Amino acid sequence: MNNLNFKSEFIKKNAQSRIYQMNRPIIAITGGIASGKSTFCKILKDKYHFEIVDADQLVKKIYQLQHVKNKIAQLAPSSIKDGEIDFSLLRTLFFNNKQLQQDIENIIYQELPSQFMHAVNNSSQTFVIYDVPLLFEKNLHGKMDLNLLVYASPLTQKARIKQRDKSSDEVIEAIIQKQIPIDEKRKMADLIIENNSSSLQQLELMAESFYQKYFSLL
Repeated sequence: MNNLNFKSEFIKKNAQSRIYQMNRPIIAITGGIASGKSTFCKILKDKYHFEIVDADQLVKKIYQLQHVKNKIAQLAPSSIKDGEIDFSLLRTLFFNNKQLQQDIENIIYQELPSQFMHAVNNSSQTFVIYDVPLLFEKNLHGKMDLNLLVYASPLTQKARIKQRDKSSDEVIEAIIQKQIPIDEKRKMADLIIENNSSSLQQLELMAESFYQKYFSLL
């Protein structure tokens, strides 16, 4: 993938205006729950060999840092079992305590820049593809060169969640309400990947179109 380039006409930022003062163009990929973002990213990785920085994976690595575990133990000692974080317990505490939410998010976001830079520095790409679920929720879209949204309508989202997780309508509604409505995200995105179909082939065609339009050989 080191012989591929993000086309210059789509580069909108400079290092000073990008997240973490990144000196490479950044393409952010986001979505909503059950919109198909993860599937789209998997196609890019498997078919086109893109290296993708995954925000969720960065957070998982942060939780494994010993000094982070120590801080969690101070904030929520009951969430530590045999020296490790019990994430089911921490999740319950997290969602029932606003102050704990804020404290833990502060810890995570203090560590994210170094984890992000470590992932980027290990990549041979001349650009960064960042899989970031909370792109709009955290108001990060203004720091990216291109914001791509994998879109599925709210009705499609609900149907997929119900089929996948067997959740009740009330639980599904509560999950969706925690995110910015996907139709609001649609208004803020630079590029929309329509994914209301159940056809993987259609999503693959859109991935190919994205690849052909935005990238060129060096």
